[in-house]
This record gives sequence, structure tokens and C-alpha cells, in this order.
Amino acid sequence: MVEYYVPEWEKIEEDIMNAAKKMVDDGYLPTMAIAISTGGLIPAKILADIIGIEKLKFVEVKLYRGISQKENKPTVHAIYIDNVEKEKIIVVDDVSDSGETLETTINAISMFRPTKLKSMTVYVKPWTKLMPDYYAGIIDKWIIFPWDKWEFLREKHDIPINYELRRRYEELLRSKK
Repeated sequence: MVEYYVPEWEKIEEDIMNAAKKMVDDGYLPTMAIAISTGGLIPAKILADIIGIEKLKFVEVKLYRGISQKENKPTVHAIYIDNVEKEKIIVVDDVSDSGETLETTINAISMFRPTKLKSMTVYVKPWTKLMPDYYAGIIDKWIIFPWDKWEFLREKHDIPINYELRRRYEELLRSKK
């Protein structure tokens, strides 16, 4: 049976704050955040708001098709960045699981020659091949972030979710037919 970790919004915000504190204590104050879409979009926005990063960009790198269909290697689908040559970059994702998506993204952004490039994820898995420079915690369970739960529910019906929300979601699906 799969074990899940389902952090609430406030816990995620607290964990991003903790990772941001490590960054600031380290003296690293990025001038641009680059989110890995889709999981890193919300953490990157929260981080940017916490430490005052005005430039927020993103790249679309995919290792999974849906929730459980893993590809052989990450694929870069789009890079929405510009003028990074004089920037101190922080690449942000929600989790470093295998580390492959983070590594692919860092390699792609490096080609644009930023002044400095570091990475942050909210969580890491103990088996990751690439530890980000900053993270809040190590989790050895399948993480269901609030921004992913509906996709999880569509594809894997056995996830822990509030009964009333599940009922309303299923009602919505029935009404679409």
C-alpha cells in the first residue's frame, strides 16, 4: 500500500519560509526565480513574495505524463526566460524526487550564463540523485500537494481527501456528462 504525505497550505508556506531563511542566512539573495512547471509554480511565487524577488519566470520540464506514467528522461517543453546573464537565479520546484527534472532544468538555464545559479525545492526524497541547495525537509512518502490533488483524484481514486470535497468533485464529474 502506498503511503501518502498530504501537507496543508500553511505547512507548505511554513516550509518555504524555512527554506527561504536558509537561503538568506547563507547570504544568497536571488534577483530572479525560475519555476519548474507545473509543481514549482506556486512555491516559486510564494518564495518570491517572501524574500522580494521581482522577476519570476518558468520552464516547462516533464518527467511524468500524468501521475504515474514516468518517461525515460525529462523533456524540456518550453523555456520562458530572458535576460538572465546578470541575474542571481534560484530554480524552484516542489520536490526533488529522482533529481532528474531539477538537473535537466539547471543544465538548460546554465546555457544562458546567469551570474549565479542555485536551486530550492520544498521537499526532497531520500533517494534523490540531486540535492537542491535549499529545501525544507526530506519525505519518503508520495507527496500530494494541494495543487496536485485533483489530478491525483482523477487518476488514483484511493487518495486521502476530505469526504465532502470528494463528494462534490464526483458530483461535478457526473454533471459534465
